[in-house]
Amino acid sequence: MSNEQVMFRSKRPQRILQEAFGFLVAYNAVRAVMADAAREAAVRPIRLSFLNSLRRVRWALFDSAEHAYRNLIDRLASCLLPPRRSDRVCDRAVKIKMSNYPRKRVGKRSAPSRYQRQARERQWRRGEVP
Repeated sequence: MSNEQVMFRSKRPQRILQEAFGFLVAYNAVRAVMADAAREAAVRPIRLSFLNSLRRVRWALFDSAEHAYRNLIDRLASCLLPPRRSDRVCDRAVKIKMSNYPRKRVGKRSAPSRYQRQARERQWRRGEVP
C-alpha cells in the first residue's frame, strides 16, 4: 500500500466503486485495531506504523487461534515508530535538483546551449549570418 498503484480487478464502474469502498472499509478496520493497540500500549495511535500494522493484520487473518484478536493487539503495540526529533539542527527543505542545463537568469541572457551553438555554426558555414 505504500507507493504501489492500486489495480482494480473489476471492469464495471459499479464494481470498481464497490472495490474502492472495500479498500476504505479495510483501511478503517486496520486503523481501528491500531487505535485499540495504541490504547493498550498507552501511546497515541499516530505513533504506530501503518504498514507494519497492516502486515501483521494480514498475518493474523490466517491465525485461527482462540485469542487471535488479543494476540494481534499485542503484536500491533510493538509497531511503535521512533519518537519525532525536536532537536533538529537543519530545517526540512526540498533540495534543488541538479541539472545539466544552464539556469535562466532574470534580466540576463544565459549562455547559448550546445545545440544553439551548433545551429549558429551551421548557419555561419552556409553563409546565413543571423
